[in-house]
Amino acid sequence: MKDKEIVTALKNFKKEDMQKLDDIITNHINIKYSSSIRTKAIDKAVDFINGKKFSAMELDEMFDILNDIQDDIAQFSDKLNINSDIKVALFLTVDEIENVLNGRGFEL
Repeated sequence: MKDKEIVTALKNFKKEDMQKLDDIITNHINIKYSSSIRTKAIDKAVDFINGKKFSAMELDEMFDILNDIQDDIAQFSDKLNINSDIKVALFLTVDEIENVLNGRGFEL
């Protein structure tokens, strides 16, 4: 998957599926779940894929949030219809963040 396709998939996820996922989580835990932190992480991930540089701390935070999103998608996959391109885009983004962090000597 090319960077442009990853960016498109992440933007589509944020636009079309993020709120659905967060609503499902809200219903599951009976506490209002806000997607603002996750939305910001997706925006930063798009910037990262587009070449913007981030500190190790920012990348670590982004890594954790994107991993949580992947876990939530897997946990609630029976209630969601998430496009496989989005799953691949999330995986590739997390993998690239991990590679950059490892290259900086940061252990995950």
